[in-house]
Amino acid sequence: MTESLTIPHSREAEEAVLGSVFINPDIYHELAGQLAANDFYIHRLRFVWQAFERLVGQGIAIDSLTVTESLEQTGQLDEIGGPAFLTSLLNAVPTSLNADSYAQIVAATSIRRKMLKAANRIAELSYDEKQSVDNAYAESLKALGEAGRSLGSDDSAASISDAIREHFNQIEQPVQSVMPTLWTRLDELLDGGLTPGLYIPAGRPGTGKSVFMLNLSSQLCQSGKRGAIFSLEMSNRQNLDRILASQAKIPLSRIKKHKLLDDDWPAYVKTIEALEQWDLILHYVPGLTPEKLRSTCLRLAAERPLDFVVVDYLQLMHADGFKSHDNRVQELSYISRQLKMISGELDCPVIAASQLSRAVEQRRERRPILSDLRDSGSIEQDSDVVIFLWTEHDFEGEERPEQQAVHVTVSKNRDGQVGETRLNFHGKIARMENFQPTETAPSPAARAVRAF
Repeated sequence: MTESLTIPHSREAEEAVLGSVFINPDIYHELAGQLAANDFYIHRLRFVWQAFERLVGQGIAIDSLTVTESLEQTGQLDEIGGPAFLTSLLNAVPTSLNADSYAQIVAATSIRRKMLKAANRIAELSYDEKQSVDNAYAESLKALGEAGRSLGSDDSAASISDAIREHFNQIEQPVQSVMPTLWTRLDELLDGGLTPGLYIPAGRPGTGKSVFMLNLSSQLCQSGKRGAIFSLEMSNRQNLDRILASQAKIPLSRIKKHKLLDDDWPAYVKTIEALEQWDLILHYVPGLTPEKLRSTCLRLAAERPLDFVVVDYLQLMHADGFKSHDNRVQELSYISRQLKMISGELDCPVIAASQLSRAVEQRRERRPILSDLRDSGSIEQDSDVVIFLWTEHDFEGEERPEQQAVHVTVSKNRDGQVGETRLNFHGKIARMENFQPTETAPSPAARAVRAF
């Protein structure tokens, strides 16, 4: 007789995780790095975890009373069984010492459920003869990728050089409240450089936001700072390729295609040796949430304080507790507030890129304004510094020049001055440098006028 199969889950482990948090609320941040609300199979237990998330997001301590009030506000208190059920969770475990083991069980059963969901989707695609084989195969890979994302999430964080971490941990780094960007005029506008707060570099696609933040991170690491880059769009390898190109001044295309010239190798090897001295964490997280960002940063900061955090980029983030049909502006407002709180908690700058709306492209004046921040909500309000990156030319249908001037406009600076500078953007090597005017070749129209 075949044994009946049940959907993978562990009521005992899920209850034990919640009970452990009630016993020791401080471990929530550690567990939040492994778990999300959807990892709980039993709905009423999921509701309790969501209450934890809301309370932490609001800066309210977790205890039976605050959780009770939170569930009552959402109309879920009676559904879970009332305050008596919360008391039973508190008594479910004698100690929180094994909370990590309980969380691993919950995460593992969640991944198994996702695998089953993917398997069902693949079966549907396989039986659907209206689907082309190529499309069915691509959709199957997508389903498997979504199932495996959680499994690989802890491995997506990669230090550029674990080998020298022990060496760095033994050295006392001088505490500096201001960190220069090494872009001279920008440092002047920022009163010397970066300080703890929320920084928003913003621009339309192609204006160099990612290059700006990677170059900024590189310059800070060269100064001995420790940072983390959370990328929602580019993989660790893609970001590392761009860092290598900018530091070695080797065309990115040659690095990506593994076609280095003989003359490239000395600079390439020297750059690799230099990067091994950096204390930089690359973290590719396509589904990054503020909760995941906070818990990961706190875990990294527990090893050694972080000097800066980079997020690329804000509009790709989503927040737990918000559904796809919810107001996107409200969701991004929540996200920006959380980033601001993370900066305060870590006491370091959080630099989060933002897209601009298309409104700026429809004006004669190309300089962005604060209302151009896409789905802005409270981004403008929460930010300490807003830096716009923009060019006077879209280069639509044209080849972008090897070097171009990018306007860098500080439009909001809570504790300093606003103003504008320019940087030279070398697209081929993914590098921005202090602006140096160069004589540009005249356009065909200008040449015609001169000839006339």
